[in-house]
Amino acid sequence: MRWQKSSFSTDGNDCVELARTPEHVLLRESDAPDAVIAMDNGELRALTLGIKADRFRKGAWPPSLSSMPPVRLERPPA
Repeated sequence: MRWQKSSFSTDGNDCVELARTPEHVLLRESDAPDAVIAMDNGELRALTLGIKADRFRKGAWPPSLSSMPPVRLERPPA
């Protein structure tokens, strides 16, 4: 599997990485590569829109749960 580092990441270990499978987009942090979030395109879009809308900053949590899609945690394929 080929992981792609975010263009906003630095050269350190605090990077966001993405990979794609036929069914999912996988998301992980480079300093915790075994913790992978698998989501479909719609879930990734909802997460991205939530980040852009600053819904996850301290004091903004919890967002309306009805507007957030469920997230499945999965191990990446070997």
